[in-house]
Amino acid sequence: MTPIIVELGIWSDNHLRDFNPTIVNEGGIELLRRDKAEFTRVVEQQYREKLATTMNIING
Repeated sequence: MTPIIVELGIWSDNHLRDFNPTIVNEGGIELLRRDKAEFTRVVEQQYREKLATTMNIING
């Protein structure tokens, strides 16, 4: 699913700014523009970390 999310991010960056030019550029979008593969790796890593934290809370 990550490749779909990445492509939606690219599409949004290229098209939604026409409707809302005040969208803030954060570090994530800059990384996406520079290196799609690295952006994908970071998103997947952050997801794994959040999932592990959530599982630790659930399992107490």
